[in-house]
Amino acid sequence: HLRQVSVQGFSFLQLLYFCFKGASPLMQAPSKLCCLLPCIDEMTASGGLMILGIGFVILDITRPRVANFLPALVISPALIGGVNWFTAYRTID
Repeated sequence: HLRQVSVQGFSFLQLLYFCFKGASPLMQAPSKLCCLLPCIDEMTASGGLMILGIGFVILDITRPRVANFLPALVISPALIGGVNWFTAYRTID
């Protein structure tokens, strides 16, 4: 009985592993669109502000609401990507 359970468990782990390995490239494809240098700069700036806010909390200087910066990690690169897309594909008369 123990051998059969371990074989089933191993088979389940293999299935999970192959599902993850198959889904990984599918999830990485859209991220290549946002790998523009200005987008990375915006994410770095937003993350730096969050780390600075966490430092303020640890040093008990002030209590900024660091969680309010989380949407900036998605919104700012999306805005920059949209602006880059718009300026790259507009027609010049």
